[in-house]
Amino acid sequence: LSGTIGSALALLDVAKDPRVREVMKRASSTAASVRGRVPFVEPAKKSAGPGRYILIGLGVVAALGVAYAAWQTLRADDDAMVTNALPRELTHVVLADLFADRPPPKWALEGMAILAGSPEEVGRYTRTLGRCARDGELRALAALFELKDFPADKITGFYCQSVSVTEYLIKLKGARNFKIFLSDAGRYGAARALKRQY
Repeated sequence: LSGTIGSALALLDVAKDPRVREVMKRASSTAASVRGRVPFVEPAKKSAGPGRYILIGLGVVAALGVAYAAWQTLRADDDAMVTNALPRELTHVVLADLFADRPPPKWALEGMAILAGSPEEVGRYTRTLGRCARDGELRALAALFELKDFPADKITGFYCQSVSVTEYLIKLKGARNFKIFLSDAGRYGAARALKRQY
């Protein structure tokens, strides 16, 4: 949004430049002189049918839908949006670029994305971990590491455990080592990658 505003302001500055104004005057006078010499045949006007109005209506509805989606996405009046959702989604974008060939397992992606949020948000997952353990919602680490997609059940336990395991492995040997572990896990499997890196 700020880039768009900056571009618009730069365009206005360029339009004020006397050299640009002179070029625009010359282009306008050239166009006027050509217009007088080249014969112009005006096409026959067609009456507008109902399809035209339907398409205009659909276009308006689509534009309003896009505008509403942009407003919902970019609004900053929700503190949780700025401190948690935005860092989480940006982390997903960065990780998609970093691991373009072999995306890490979902538990690692979600763990890193949640850890990018506020300490309060991370604490919420950490506090819920105990309840998930009592309720049997956690998986054995080998089962968590081998998940290829989001689980169909025990989803709260999955998120809490993902945050906990990711945070532990990063604290154990650092973020660089964790990245190497994830790359190795994509090549050799999680068990072998753990032996190699931890």
